[in-house]
Amino acid sequence: MAVPKQKTSRSKRNSRRAHDGISKVSISYDSVTGEPKLPHHLSLKDGYYNGKQMVKPKLKEKDETDVDSAKSSAPKVAEEKSKQIKADNKSESASEIKGK
Repeated sequence: MAVPKQKTSRSKRNSRRAHDGISKVSISYDSVTGEPKLPHHLSLKDGYYNGKQMVKPKLKEKDETDVDSAKSSAPKVAEEKSKQIKADNKSESASEIKGK
């Protein structure tokens, strides 16, 4: 088994590790949409590269009415849950008072 003859100095060790640092990721912005993207890559939003459309983007097929109804029903559900929790807490506190 190989064993070093001398201790490696801090200078020698750090010089060897000089190239191990992590470099910052460069981000460029799409000229059409302004979306952040990696350089030399397609824009994910519209499929453009270098001012030309290379790929047609996939369109979402959800109706806007479905989205609106989901948004309006979410607060109602949350409100009902909070009312139920408050009612449960009141019944627990009432049973504690009766027990004493």
